[in-house]
Amino acid sequence: LVWNPYDCSELGESLEEIGNYAFSYCNKLTTFDSLKSVKYIGDSAFYQVKLTELDLTSLITIGEQGFSCSTMTKVTLGNNFESAGNNAFYFTKNYAELYYLGELNDWVSMEFVNSYSNPAYKADKIYYNGQTGMEVTITAKELRPFSLYCADVSKITLSDDVEVIGKYALARTKATEIVLGSGVKEV
Repeated sequence: LVWNPYDCSELGESLEEIGNYAFSYCNKLTTFDSLKSVKYIGDSAFYQVKLTELDLTSLITIGEQGFSCSTMTKVTLGNNFESAGNNAFYFTKNYAELYYLGELNDWVSMEFVNSYSNPAYKADKIYYNGQTGMEVTITAKELRPFSLYCADVSKITLSDDVEVIGKYALARTKATEIVLGSGVKEV
């Protein structure tokens, strides 16, 4: 078998991990069908790659600069997603849609190191469990840093259960109204 880095369809559905720098600078690579089963993506794995659609429904963690300088139109993340390393989506051009298949209360518990690690930063439209531009009520105990950065919601209500709002957690949201619950102790 001769592996062609520009045709990754031969890798199949058993692929679970992509190591550091695995496809860096493969700038002719535009599709990668085997991402659907991948759980871990290493640092700079797709640096300077021109992937257009990412089905990351099994992804748990992406390393530093994992998709930096990629050109994407659509990104789908499953409810397993937990964290993104420093600048995981840095220099990514704006893309049309981000789909998160889980609940928004799970999203706010994710670990984003900075704004460029949150894939919502560059999305024109963000769908949380199929919905966009909606009113949301957050019941998680903590909004992690950068968790709702650029969130596409119309109103955010923080229940009395919310105690901590991390740095930049609500920065650049599209909300026209934010209601703080009585339990908030730290912003």
